Amino acid sequence: MRSARTDSGAATCYLDGMTDPAPETMKFEAAIAELEDLIERIEQGTIGLEESLAARKRGDGLIRRCRSILDSAEQELERMDAPAETETP
Repeated sequence: MRSARTDSGAATCYLDGMTDPAPETMKFEAAIAELEDLIERIEQGTIGLEESLAARKRGDGLIRRCRSILDSAEQELERMDAPAETETP
């Protein structure tokens, strides 16, 4: 069994009682890697119906986390580009 804790010390449990960090605390690369693993397991049919539903719910959280990180990165890039766009040569 895997065990992981969030920054607050809390853990999230899913699929076969495994413990993983809450998506909200994960870095982009970790969330993408876990999402890819979940998709592969579902597509291969290596997990049952109940686990597939739990994986889907977990995947939804991971997707929200990744979108949030990407949105924040996009906003940061726009802020960085804004002064350059207003300057005239």
